[in-house]
Amino acid sequence: MCYFIKRRKVLNSLRNNFRVIENQINEVVPCCASILKNKDWKKIQNRYIDRFACIDHGNTIISSSAFIDIIIIASNKDPLAMAVIYHVKECVKKISLYVESHPQFKSAFQNILRNMIMSFDQDVCSTNNDFKNWISELSVFTYLCQSPHEIIAIEKSLGNGKSADFSCKISGSQEQYTFDVVTYQNI
Repeated sequence: MCYFIKRRKVLNSLRNNFRVIENQINEVVPCCASILKNKDWKKIQNRYIDRFACIDHGNTIISSSAFIDIIIIASNKDPLAMAVIYHVKECVKKISLYVESHPQFKSAFQNILRNMIMSFDQDVCSTNNDFKNWISELSVFTYLCQSPHEIIAIEKSLGNGKSADFSCKISGSQEQYTFDVVTYQNI
């Protein structure tokens, strides 16, 4: 009985006080106010409530996480979660400066952030945390912004209905490399 009362309190809190989580996300990714609209926040809230509601009688071990989870855990002073949040904040800061002088990449940057915030697995037992893929892309984008290599394209079309995450010209040469970012999980 105690589990059901706690679960109901958490679900009610998510339904009625989601603005607290939204504010925490805005602190980590300040530009998300211009990226996410009210309907996006409502979708995130509903998906998060559905995700939490599917936990059955406390017997399910949650192995999947979402960016929102990391923010909540970091607010409770968990050092690993705080390190992830620090890394994301630094990436956002560095890329934001880069896109000021390279506005052609602004929408790609916003897309990565939007997907990072909105992506999470409905299956709480999933072993592939989708949001980590977007943090990896954010990390590589940050590296490329600070490297001597010239970014040519982000999400470059390959002409076969698929795209590659990044295309760059190698510094000091005419060579161009196009590649995808791969996130290995559960190794």
